[in-house]
Amino acid sequence: GTTLVNYINSLRCTNAKRLILSGQHNISESAIMSGFNNLSYFSRTYTKHIGHPPSEEKTLLKEA
Repeated sequence: GTTLVNYINSLRCTNAKRLILSGQHNISESAIMSGFNNLSYFSRTYTKHIGHPPSEEKTLLKEA
């Protein structure tokens, strides 16, 4: 029920989230390592698939 691009972007965002939460990579590095070359596109896509911007990831982790 989804397009190939949406599926791939979902996998890339999940990988980027894992990298960000590992604490070993910043957001830009995580985006590039996950296959995103454009950080603006990454941020929009991440927000669409994960539900919040990548910049909020560590804040949400601390609150949990």
